[in-house]
Amino acid sequence: MIKQVCSRHFEDKTLHNYVTRHGELGECDYCNDGKERKVVDISDLGEFMQDCLFQVYDDAANWLPYDSREGGYQGVTYETRELIEEYLDGDIDENVFTDLNYEIDDVAWCDYDPYGERHDELLMQDWENFKTMIQHKQRFTIFQPKPIKPGRLKFSAADILTELGKMILRFQMTKTISAGTIVYRCRQHEKDNITKASEMCSPSNEHAVYPNRMSPAGVSMFYGSLNQNTSALETINKLLASKPYYSIAAFALKEDILVVDFSQLPKRPSIFNPHQFSKFHWVRFLENFVEDLSRKIKKDDKIEHVEYAPTQAVTEYIRFMLKTKGKDQITGMIYPSSKDASQNCLVLFYNHEESLEKLRFLPRRLLTTKI
Repeated sequence: MIKQVCSRHFEDKTLHNYVTRHGELGECDYCNDGKERKVVDISDLGEFMQDCLFQVYDDAANWLPYDSREGGYQGVTYETRELIEEYLDGDIDENVFTDLNYEIDDVAWCDYDPYGERHDELLMQDWENFKTMIQHKQRFTIFQPKPIKPGRLKFSAADILTELGKMILRFQMTKTISAGTIVYRCRQHEKDNITKASEMCSPSNEHAVYPNRMSPAGVSMFYGSLNQNTSALETINKLLASKPYYSIAAFALKEDILVVDFSQLPKRPSIFNPHQFSKFHWVRFLENFVEDLSRKIKKDDKIEHVEYAPTQAVTEYIRFMLKTKGKDQITGMIYPSSKDASQNCLVLFYNHEESLEKLRFLPRRLLTTKI
C-alpha cells in the first residue's frame, strides 16, 4: 500500500507547497493521528523530486565509464540520499526521508554531461576571461563598439560587467544604510600622534599611491567596516616594524546612502522548484564570483596592481554605470572580508574631501594602540 504524506513533514517550502497544491483530503500515514489533511502519494512526490534532480544530474551509467577493478564509475558520483540532503531546505521526518529515498531510482548519479560545462561554470569561465583581459590585454577600451570576445565564450569583458549589473538589480542586492550609522576605519602609522579626522579619513589623491582591492593607485576611497574588529583585521600588518601603531576611528554617516551588498547573496533557489530553476545557475555563479572577489591577494608591489585590476573594473562599473530603478547614486559596496569571510568590509566612493564632508568624525571614539 502506497503511503500518504502531508505538508507538515516538510520545512522545505517548495515541497510543502507541492503537497498543498496537489494534495487531496486524506489521512497522513506519518502523522497517524486519524485527522484529515491534504496528502499526496509518497511515490508521486518521489517521482516529482526525481524529475527535478534530472535537471542537473543524470544516471552515471549514461555518461561515465565503469571499471570494477578501479572501484566502479570513473568520475564523481552521488548517492540519492546525498543529493536529497544537499538540496532539501530544513529538516525532514526521518521516516519520510527513508521512504522518499526508496521511491527515487536507486542509481549512482553524476552531473548531467560531466564532460561538458554547466551554465554557472561557463559564466565563471567568462569571469576568468574577463580577469585575463583586464589584467593583461584590454583595460580602458572594453566598451568599444566591437569588443574582443575570444574563443567560444558567451560574453566579452564589457558583457560580463553588464550581466553582473543585471544580476545585482534582479536579485535586489542594493541596500540603504541609514544616516547616523557608524563606520570604522583603521590606519597603521609611525607615531602615536593621530588626532584629526583628516588623518583618518580617505587619503588625499597625492597620498593614494598604492592600489587597493577596489581602487587603483591615484583614486582615493574610504575603506572601512561596520565593526572595529574587522577594520583592524583588514589593516594591521605586524611585520611592518616601521609603523608600530594603529588607530581606529569612528565616523557617522550624515545621510542615507545606497550600496551594493555582496555579503547578502540571494538564496540559491530550490532544485525542487522548476519555476525558479532559471535562477539556479546565476546564483551559483554569484557565490563563486563573491568568493573570488574577496580572496586573499599577496602583498607584492610588483603584481598587486595587476591582481586588483578586475575588482577595480567591477567597482568602477558599479560606481559610474550601474543605474538603479530609482536612478539613485550607488555610494559604496559591502563585501566579505578576505581575512574572515564571516565578517564584512565596506568601501565608500568618497575621496579625502568627500569623506570629510559626508562623514561626521567622532573624536571621543578614536582609539590608538601599539601593536
